Amino acid sequence: MSDKILIKLEDNKIIDFYCDPSNVSDGYHTFHELYQHRNLLFLCFLRMYGGWKSRKHVDGSYHKGWFVAGTVVNGQDISYHLPDNLWDMALVPVLEVAQYRDGHNSIDVLDRLTDFLVKQTL
Repeated sequence: MSDKILIKLEDNKIIDFYCDPSNVSDGYHTFHELYQHRNLLFLCFLRMYGGWKSRKHVDGSYHKGWFVAGTVVNGQDISYHLPDNLWDMALVPVLEVAQYRDGHNSIDVLDRLTDFLVKQTL
């Protein structure tokens, strides 16, 4: 799948081209590879700390080809959408609908994970 990319140059000219975002790279990793890492690291986190998975959001909606999984860290929810091909690797209870309750967003999850790392001791 290719998306149209627009780039505004310093002289205000705009160039556009099509590319597959999953193939965009920082010179070391593609977005696709980074998402694979993120997905597998979160599955490891779920195995270590427990959690849940569901095909449906709290409101009953869903995204075809994806499921949502989550856990509680320091009393706060974190969750991610994961591709269906990883369903069997998420060894956590299946819920009819997702369990998160606090309306968190991606910035909240970053803050909560950072807080977890700061407070976690060996």
